[in-house]
Amino acid sequence: MDAPATATLAIPQRLNRTWLTVVVVAAIVASNFAWRWVSFAAGSLQGADFFSFYAAARLYLETGGRHLYDAALQHQYQGRITSRWTPHANLLPYIHPPFYTVLIAPLGLLTFHLAYLVLALVNLLLLAASVAVMARAGRWHVGQAIIAGLVTAAFLPAWVVIFQGQSDFLVLLALSLSYLFWTRDYEVAAGVCAGLAIVKPQMILVLPLLLLARQAWRALAGFIAAGVALFGASLLFLDIHVWADYVGVIVPWAGGGPLALPITGQTAYSLRGLFEGASGRIVALAVLALALMLVFVTLRWRAPRSGVAGRSSWPPWSRSTSAPRSGPGPRP
Repeated sequence: MDAPATATLAIPQRLNRTWLTVVVVAAIVASNFAWRWVSFAAGSLQGADFFSFYAAARLYLETGGRHLYDAALQHQYQGRITSRWTPHANLLPYIHPPFYTVLIAPLGLLTFHLAYLVLALVNLLLLAASVAVMARAGRWHVGQAIIAGLVTAAFLPAWVVIFQGQSDFLVLLALSLSYLFWTRDYEVAAGVCAGLAIVKPQMILVLPLLLLARQAWRALAGFIAAGVALFGASLLFLDIHVWADYVGVIVPWAGGGPLALPITGQTAYSLRGLFEGASGRIVALAVLALALMLVFVTLRWRAPRSGVAGRSSWPPWSRSTSAPRSGPGPRP
């Protein structure tokens, strides 16, 4: 009797030691990243993508956004920043939607260095909020949330976003909120939050496709409502022609036709870039279209037909379509 009892008690102790090791290693790695970022932020900031966002904010403030997607103007405004690093910097195209430009416009009122620091602080808050939202959605206890936060802080791609001054954490928070609302059976709110993730242009296609495949009609309606609201709100600050310019940049890039901005190179490290480099643009687009169709059919085929099981498969990008729902039975 004593031996089994001892063995039973030993398992949690080993697990505790394992998690303690994870916490210590994560804290060390996160501290190293943080120290490197402090050193980088104290320097010239050469290499950070943030100069493209800052130049767009300045361009919006000085021109009212009428020529926001003009490649020559973008290059001119970016050159005001990059000239301190190199006299012949290439254009880093700004292809975020117009409403995001309005959101980051206040950064253009600050100096470049101060604006970078402010955005870094905002990104850290967005990342912390995303972890907190996921902790609430998964009903993690405090210890689990702390471990998740430390592991996230030791995650290299998270620091890439902070170093570069990018927009990914806004997308992450939107999708985290979408997941939280779905676990509480608020399907429309989940769709609205997913709609806020279209800060990244590729999300405009991916998320509706997944919602269609899962037959999440109320979520899709919320997604569309969020998109319409963002579009309408942007018109309070921007001329509608700016949206026409944006579509004129994005659609040719997605379709592989003539480009208003030299942004094809940004796909070099993506699946599309791999196929384009190997077999040409037409073949690459055909293969990717086929891949999207197969994903759609797979999700559609495995989609639950009705009832709570149909709602439990949210988000459509979750690991398993058969996993039990995280939330309680009835809606609170």
